[in-house]
Amino acid sequence: MIRYHAYSIEEKDLLYGPGKRLVLWVVGCSLCCDGCINPHLWNPQGGIEISSNELVQLCSSSEIEGITLLGGEPAEQAEKLLPALRTIKAMGKTIVFFTGYEIEELNTATQKEIVDLSDIIICGRFDKTKLNHFLHFRGSSNQRVILNSERYKKYKIRDGQNTVVVSITENGEVICKGIPDNDMKSTIMC
Repeated sequence: MIRYHAYSIEEKDLLYGPGKRLVLWVVGCSLCCDGCINPHLWNPQGGIEISSNELVQLCSSSEIEGITLLGGEPAEQAEKLLPALRTIKAMGKTIVFFTGYEIEELNTATQKEIVDLSDIIICGRFDKTKLNHFLHFRGSSNQRVILNSERYKKYKIRDGQNTVVVSITENGEVICKGIPDNDMKSTIMC
């Protein structure tokens, strides 16, 4: 079973990747980067469980272009995620893989296969000393975006703008997606 915090269907290209995507926030991260915006996802015992079959079913809609994996740290659940990712890829869907590891650190056969299946990879630890709110997909300037497949070889990385999506739940909870700067945080209470 795959452990996750939440999933949603998103069309926020600047945050999660091209097209309409299933976005899955997994739990568990041993990297624990200082300044991480998701420390609530570090505990590998937290979250909810989902089976590979259920995850594939969520991606099966013809409207969904692919899946985006965030965390927590998806590479730390590589063995649990891989069966679903193989099927999702075989369905013609794309994979966007966010990882705090450098590609060179992903050295198990399972992790390497996830890298090979991924169409876009965002890699590298968040470094708060290199924080930059104007990077597409990244929070710090040391992180890399790798266009890893022919499907997105011409995809344009659009640095230079800060995208934050703010929503308010029925219960009045404010949810921010993206990396708000200090002015945004104080204005919208993220």
